[in-house]
Amino acid sequence: MPLSAAARARLDLKRIASLELTPRSGPGRAWLMDAWGWSLGKPAVRPVALPRIDIGRAEVKEGDAGVRTHRVPIRVTGRGTGQVRLFTTDQKTGEPTYRTVTVRPGTQTMDVPFRVRGNTRYGADFGYWVSARALRGTAVGSDNGGVFVRDDDPMPKVTVTPVRDRVTEGQALSWRVTLSEVADTDIWSTLRRIRLFGRHGPHYRARVNLFSHSWAALRAAVAELPDEAFAQPSGCAGWLVRDLVCHLVIDAQDVLITLATPATTEPTADAMSYWSVTHQPPTGDDPLDALIVRLAAAYE
Repeated sequence: MPLSAAARARLDLKRIASLELTPRSGPGRAWLMDAWGWSLGKPAVRPVALPRIDIGRAEVKEGDAGVRTHRVPIRVTGRGTGQVRLFTTDQKTGEPTYRTVTVRPGTQTMDVPFRVRGNTRYGADFGYWVSARALRGTAVGSDNGGVFVRDDDPMPKVTVTPVRDRVTEGQALSWRVTLSEVADTDIWSTLRRIRLFGRHGPHYRARVNLFSHSWAALRAAVAELPDEAFAQPSGCAGWLVRDLVCHLVIDAQDVLITLATPATTEPTADAMSYWSVTHQPPTGDDPLDALIVRLAAAYE
């Protein structure tokens, strides 16, 4: 329909609120074109709102008996039609499996059920998980979720009873660990071994293992010191670091002599009372303190 006459009359076509068409003959065709089509450029592209799938997570209790069916919370929003692929694990075979689901207009959820069997035995928490991937005409937001099953049975009590807890030297000690109830999962319990010092035959003997660990720790600490550190003052007044190391070496020699010459008499001190620790550092005036310094200088 030519509108050249309207243009010559300076008629603003943008302000036309209605348009009335009057036919000149009975039969015929009329084509009505939107005025936007006469504007420069192409019309604005409007994005298509795809249906969106979000997989949530539900937490349930196992229960004491029976079989309950729980469903994964899956929400579908938006309009349109499309397809999505859901991945999960088969409950019977344990093999991964998937299925293709078609989303139709009006769909609000997807049915993914899992069966949970309850019992009264302690077990581990477990879950059934689902993940999604968009195939056609859909968008996936939260792509994984599932049903988390919380075990609601109390943990069995762990009891340790001695089987052979009094033996002679060289024989094995043994204990029996029992549970108050049967469990469906491994139960971890920390057992601490305490070393007890007692008689070794008719004599009291020092423990060689304890000395070996202490001697190895001392050697490792001294080996890490740089050469210039030995000439630095130590925490003992009047002693350099080399003097303190020499003192510790002499004490280690005393321990070796003790291990090689066990006494048949009753001990005069134990591991707690042997060392008499004072709150005052040595002054360096004692003759033995000076002896240590001279011995340390002799090792240079």
